[in-house]
Amino acid sequence: HGRRVTQRRSGPGVFDVQAAPKWNYPGQCLTDFSFYLSNHSDTDLVYGDYEFPIYLSTDNMIAADDAYLGSITFQGELPAGEGLRLSLPPGQCLALPEEVHGSEPIGGTFYLGVISTLPDAKSENNASNFFQPEAIWLNDSDNIYYLFPIWIN
Repeated sequence: HGRRVTQRRSGPGVFDVQAAPKWNYPGQCLTDFSFYLSNHSDTDLVYGDYEFPIYLSTDNMIAADDAYLGSITFQGELPAGEGLRLSLPPGQCLALPEEVHGSEPIGGTFYLGVISTLPDAKSENNASNFFQPEAIWLNDSDNIYYLFPIWIN
């Protein structure tokens, strides 16, 4: 006789972060930001108000000590095994920091991500690149008038 193994699925996770524009200046507002919230649990996420903090990081490992930009709030429930895309409400923007220094003299690549703090959240979705943080270019604060270089051979 075969043995049946029951594997408990983990809780809600954040995936597929998207942001625009891709080329930015310090202090600029991102007006397009969204992510996919998926409930990988066997349990429904009960009706409530849930806040998802958004961070800007110099690497793709989003953590609570990265630059906090704001949050998206979700009011509702999420049945087990289902998901939905959450976006900034119309008219809301995420203001990028005024003081930014990238990995290059003129700026650098930064990453935008969300940390799920929902009960039973899948831990590898937090402080990891598993949920695909979105890369954006951000000009350096000291060179805000310098355009992204186009190298001509």
